[in-house]
Amino acid sequence: MQDAATFRELLVLYNSLQNLHAQVSSALGLSQYSATQAAAMSLSSLARLSAMNTGTVQLTETVAAGDLINIYNSSGSKGRKASKAAATKRPAHAIALEAGSGLIRISFGGYILPGAYTPGATLYLSTTGGFSATKTLVVGEVSQQVGTAVTADLAILWPAQPFLVYAHNPQSTMTGSLLQDETGTVLYGSGPIAGTTKYYEPVLVPM
Repeated sequence: MQDAATFRELLVLYNSLQNLHAQVSSALGLSQYSATQAAAMSLSSLARLSAMNTGTVQLTETVAAGDLINIYNSSGSKGRKASKAAATKRPAHAIALEAGSGLIRISFGGYILPGAYTPGATLYLSTTGGFSATKTLVVGEVSQQVGTAVTADLAILWPAQPFLVYAHNPQSTMTGSLLQDETGTVLYGSGPIAGTTKYYEPVLVPM
């Protein structure tokens, strides 16, 4: 669909039909699957939320389908690749449903992305629109959960609240009593503080 105005009208109709279908299915009990019935179906067949949770955005750079998108204001709403990098700080707000460099469709959450994953792994924002299973502890970077690997070959992307990593107790030079998470893993980073390498406890502050 090349005409943006026509696409917007059709998108409204499509979303209305999706909502009507969901309401009818609920009223007739068709959306109530048992665990056995659900297990017999594919995840893609069950997950209709992403198709109902869509919108559009005008891009300012070229993206690929599946890229995490940062939405920002530049004479109106614009989209670009999300990034955790301290130099850019672009939290993810949506997922690109198609490749392009102009007006594209995006999903605000519930997007299923095939790939190779560790089941149960939490996925975090990385750079250039990507994600990884590694959480950043680097001061100044964006820490944001963006999805979960639900099987070995499927993940569900849903950008959550972004946080900015700050350094707590930046004068510390000891690692023996630093902050630990719920599993007992020591959480600390190191880097130049006032020109000297120091250890610090990373603290996440909502953006």
